[in-house]
Amino acid sequence: MTDASRPPLVTLEGFNLTLGPRTLLHDISCSIEDRGVHVLLGPGGAGKSTLLRVIAQAHFPAPPWRMTGRLDHHPPLAVRGPALMAQKERPGAPTLLEALFPPADTRRPDAHDCAARLAQMQALHVPTAAHVEPHLRTPVEALPPGILALGLVAATFLQPTPLVCLDEPTTDVEGVIFDTILALIEAQAGQRAVVLVTHHIGVARRLASKVTLLTQGLCVASCDANAFFEHPPNVETGHYLRTGGLYLPLDERDAAATAAALRRQLPSFPMPTRPA
Repeated sequence: MTDASRPPLVTLEGFNLTLGPRTLLHDISCSIEDRGVHVLLGPGGAGKSTLLRVIAQAHFPAPPWRMTGRLDHHPPLAVRGPALMAQKERPGAPTLLEALFPPADTRRPDAHDCAARLAQMQALHVPTAAHVEPHLRTPVEALPPGILALGLVAATFLQPTPLVCLDEPTTDVEGVIFDTILALIEAQAGQRAVVLVTHHIGVARRLASKVTLLTQGLCVASCDANAFFEHPPNVETGHYLRTGGLYLPLDERDAAATAAALRRQLPSFPMPTRPA
């Protein structure tokens, strides 16, 4: 649940992102609250990672990128910007220990640095620290995928920011490490905002306080998680929850063209009222 007395951290309203002639995100409207997990859900190619990068204030140089509509990052993000863990991220650091420090910190950590970082991780989440500690000096290329993913999620949360953005952090992860990553996200979501990209409906059900469902660069639904799962706001959402798929066989190259076709074909679809 969110507190209506606290303003959101990020607001998008009628937001569009184009790359040259191609529309990648079309008329996106959603808000990121200052606590909880906002899940970006949808099939592959839906625009989830692109929207996550927009929320995380990634750089989109213009030209050829162009943004229109409202995109506001509210205080306190003016002081501490969002932290982003990209999909299947591979750190440039030689060991997991170095990867736990900010990229701008290029010195080699000594024993004191290691002890301090481990203490910070224990304060963050004790089970995460217990899994990561034996691997701190292991070369990154030799790490099991789950330990690397857990370490990178922890490193992202160790950044002093009110907004953490995670892109598919459980890809190729299973078992106890999968559960530990979810538990770490749950623990941190009570203290700050998390935006999570996932294809995994079960993960969304467990973690989400809000859900935005995307397909082909369009926002199908964006609402409270309980309403999303228990009372789907439209037939497209219900179809996705039943099948895990929401590919619209119209124009897969351009979200604006798809939106125009949807206005004609799917009366139940929550189409935008503003022009593209």
